[in-house]
Order: sequence, then structure tokens, then C-alpha cells
Amino acid sequence: MAALHAGAGERIFLNSPFPGSFKNYFNTALSSCKADVHVPFVVRRQKDDAFIGMTRLFDIFPNNRGLEIGWTWYQPNF
Repeated sequence: MAALHAGAGERIFLNSPFPGSFKNYFNTALSSCKADVHVPFVVRRQKDDAFIGMTRLFDIFPNNRGLEIGWTWYQPNF
């Protein structure tokens, strides 16, 4: 899985609230998505479709037309 390779760098998640691994980050993103709390996106490089990171929309308040963008990380080589 390309996503696991891109998130394999330990230093990516050193200061994350989901310490330790891409797996923790990804599982939290998926469970939050199912609850309609977060909307995760992959970041890819267009020239070769390389998966290089992730970001999310969260704290979504449709009635107020507001949301936050964050939980973003990039593979250190990029």
C-alpha cells in the first residue's frame, strides 16, 4: 500500500496527538470520517501520482459555513 510507505517515517508523527505511527493516524482519520467529523484527503504529486502526505477538514459546522483545515503531514523527502 503506497500510503503505508509515505507515512513510514517515524519523525512525521513525533509531535502528533496520534504518536507512534501512520497506522494510528490513519485509523483515527478513518473512524472520524465514518462519524462525519473529519474529511481526510491524500496529498499526491501530480507528475507521478506519488502519495506524499495527508490533510483533513474537521470541526465542520455546516450551519455556520465553517470548518478547520489541519492534521496535515508530508513525507519528509517532500
